[in-house]
Amino acid sequence: MAVASGLNVAVGGNLGVPMLDLLDDQHQLYVLELSSFQLELLNDSRGAIVALLNVSPDHMDRYAGLQQYHAAKHRIFRGASKAVVNRDDQLTKPLLSSDVELTSFGLNQPDLGEFGILEGLEQGYLARGIERLMPISEVALKGTHNLANALAALALGCAAGLPVQAMCETLKTYRGLPHRCENVAEINGVLYIDDSKGTNLGATEAALEGFGSVERKNLILIAGGQGKDQDFSGLQSTAAKYLKQALLLGQDAAQIDRAIKHVCDTQLVDSMQSAVELAARVATAGDIVLLSPACASFDMFSGFEERGLCFQRAVANLPGAQQPESGGQLCS
Repeated sequence: MAVASGLNVAVGGNLGVPMLDLLDDQHQLYVLELSSFQLELLNDSRGAIVALLNVSPDHMDRYAGLQQYHAAKHRIFRGASKAVVNRDDQLTKPLLSSDVELTSFGLNQPDLGEFGILEGLEQGYLARGIERLMPISEVALKGTHNLANALAALALGCAAGLPVQAMCETLKTYRGLPHRCENVAEINGVLYIDDSKGTNLGATEAALEGFGSVERKNLILIAGGQGKDQDFSGLQSTAAKYLKQALLLGQDAAQIDRAIKHVCDTQLVDSMQSAVELAARVATAGDIVLLSPACASFDMFSGFEERGLCFQRAVANLPGAQQPESGGQLCS
């Protein structure tokens, strides 16, 4: 959005280039994604425009509990000039004085100056107050959770002074980051989606809600890895609503299995290749095979990128798939 607005912008932080490597007098705007680990070191953002998208349990192997993790994430508001929060997640609201100019986003009808949805999620519009910004049907990123992301980006961009038209044009073409709800292939009417970046429970729940069908259980989930002491019982409600099958691998697969096996079919597998092959056998036209692990990847892979690439290569080797140009071996 910033590039489309004509700005010289640097993007990085926890995701991508480290912050200090971005420093350059030529940049007009810095867009940074920060982890709770980094925010632990932040005492004053010196007037930054900030957003907190959600607070759900993560890194429970580092924090004593959700309250401590919540406190770490809320350090982002220190010294901020403007803040964007999620109306659908009360834990994102800052516990601060009214000195910070606050804007919210959410998947409902917004108040004046806020960002939300007019006329419903099916045929409605992204909106600021009563102003329609663009039809939902024109947003390139699919899934209701990505509508929330789009609204958050619009709120941040408006706070930073980016023109609305340029931001909306970006939403019509931007298809997301690799391994974050990335559309990999459609084979025999089954869609394969790589959400390897979904390394915590909140991200996976959002993906399930975003792609799940209310009419029938349409999702085959591939999940598992290093659980970071998360409580996977939080997956039960979304699993019960949307999962036809859960295929679980990695160090803490058994923990997830215990949490959800009474609400959906589950099976433990020993490799990404096996998971994808089993998913293809279970899936029927109209289903989605979703890699969204809810876990870190370092038990089996060098990182979420390698995990996602292994999923993509396994999908590419399924019968009926177009072979990737580079070939490549299947990963474990």
